[in-house]
Amino acid sequence: TLQLLTEGKEGDVLIFMPGRNEIDRTEEALVRMLPVPEDTEIIKITGGDSQENPYEKIQHRKRGKRHIYIATDAAETSITIPDIKMVIDAGLMKRMVYDKETRLTTLETLPHTKANWRQRKGRAGRTSEGDAYALFTQRELDSRPEHQVAEFLRSDLTPQILRMKAAGIDDVVNFDYIEHPGEATIIQAIRSLQLLGALDEHGAITEIGRIMSEIDEDPHFARMLIEGQRRDCLDGVMVLIGLMKAKDSPFFFDRKSERFQSKYGQFFHPQSDFLTFIKVWNEYANIPAENRAAWLQENGLKGSVLSEIRRTRRDLLQDLANSKLPPQAIPLDAQVEQNLYLSIASGLMDRVLVRTGSREYSLQTGGLGNIRLDATTVFAGQWPSSLFVGKLKSSKAANSRTANSFASVLMSYNETLLRESFPYLNILQPKPVSESGTRDESRIHEDSLRQELSAISYAPPIPGLPLRMKEQQPTTWLGKIGYFLKNLNNRILKFLFGA
Repeated sequence: TLQLLTEGKEGDVLIFMPGRNEIDRTEEALVRMLPVPEDTEIIKITGGDSQENPYEKIQHRKRGKRHIYIATDAAETSITIPDIKMVIDAGLMKRMVYDKETRLTTLETLPHTKANWRQRKGRAGRTSEGDAYALFTQRELDSRPEHQVAEFLRSDLTPQILRMKAAGIDDVVNFDYIEHPGEATIIQAIRSLQLLGALDEHGAITEIGRIMSEIDEDPHFARMLIEGQRRDCLDGVMVLIGLMKAKDSPFFFDRKSERFQSKYGQFFHPQSDFLTFIKVWNEYANIPAENRAAWLQENGLKGSVLSEIRRTRRDLLQDLANSKLPPQAIPLDAQVEQNLYLSIASGLMDRVLVRTGSREYSLQTGGLGNIRLDATTVFAGQWPSSLFVGKLKSSKAANSRTANSFASVLMSYNETLLRESFPYLNILQPKPVSESGTRDESRIHEDSLRQELSAISYAPPIPGLPLRMKEQQPTTWLGKIGYFLKNLNNRILKFLFGA
């Protein structure tokens, strides 16, 4: 960009970067190095702008200045930027990628496609001559696919399969997809939905499944919300869903620090990261807003993560209960702890970790192995035999084909917990006998649990299901369009395939 400007190239510039962090770093470099910064306005455009409307940014640009737009792929088609003379394309984009083997969805920076390049270079010179500059070679472009893989094929199919079942499409394996995702992937999604109680042993949708399909959340979270409402601990469940959705841990952890125990020991619950965080949340909710910054620093907590969790809770309250209650402490006694345990566990039956080595774990239902416990969990350094896991993350080092997987937001479990959380599964195998000859009361034996997961049998429906949660009408014009299209799609499916 600097070279083009110093060579005397005139006109506005559009720079494509993959994400917000790259956009921010590009802006910082330009502000620091531009020859005449007062004559130039830098405008950042992302697809996830929630505070500022990108159209307003473009409309209110300063006249008489050169404009440098730094944008994600949102500027390829969805946003029109006038008077662009030069396009600079980094050749990258961010995409959510679902790994069918590990069952993890991760946000990755990937090379774009030939179609993306054509769209991007077409942004230049729409009203007069323009130029496009690629920050990649022709050989690299030739090796790239023509188009992106359809989102349906690179996503977790569990929500889609549940919606199809709710729309009356029984045979989801032989459905006439535009691009078939593969039988194994569909069966895996069906398996997860059965373990969550959304489908019965024949693959038919249950009453719980119908309610889950009406909640605009991942089925695991929808199952937790239903159970939280039934057990009168919905607010606590919403907070803990925010914890599982958060991109980072709320703790600044340094276990070697002398102050580690004094900082975090007051919050720790020995059997659960979930209940540990509820203790953090309760103090956070009771601190006056003007004192929170000092409290966060004193206790080594990340304000940005707590704010993210707070927003998730707020959104769930608005969507499910039409409420805007401020953060509130969640009274913890033995019954509330048990209810939270059972509600969270109800959505984690396909998220059971079993220790396979001295410090390594694998998912009980198969797929992902070589999982290590994250340093932020209360179980770090203990390595229990088995755990429920609320968050799995995978990271891949540069120039490495092997991803390292880490488990955080964990809780222990026992047979009583499993029986009460999953009454539709017959977990009736005898308790295992340890080498000392005593029965292990702390967990279901791995072989017994594996047998149970491979031969699901169902009890009568769970009593006391909540009423259907009222679907809130969106208020923004964009939300109304999305709401209309969602309902139109459901009606078409029901018309074609029956209720």
